Amino acid sequence: MYRGTFDHVLSLIEGQIASDVIDKGRHTISAKSQFLITLWYFGTPDSFRSVCGIFNIGPVTALRAVRRVTNALFALSKDIIGLMGNTSKRLHLNLAMPDFLM
Repeated sequence: MYRGTFDHVLSLIEGQIASDVIDKGRHTISAKSQFLITLWYFGTPDSFRSVCGIFNIGPVTALRAVRRVTNALFALSKDIIGLMGNTSKRLHLNLAMPDFLM
């Protein structure tokens, strides 16, 4: 993924995954870190435990981050991915994504 694409997607989902609320005495991790953790988890065959070790976070924190980002990306997918016409089954990607690599 290009840096421009990463920054663009992060700017689209940041409002949904960032929180200034202190959860049981601890600050949440940044939206950028949550997005990186999720990309690493989805993009590598590493176990969940090794992802936690790489980012130096607990397993529950990683699980919540992956869930939060996944839900935000799913909500975003409805705006980016759509069908081209009623008879065509091909997927159409919104080309507003900078440096999109298929």
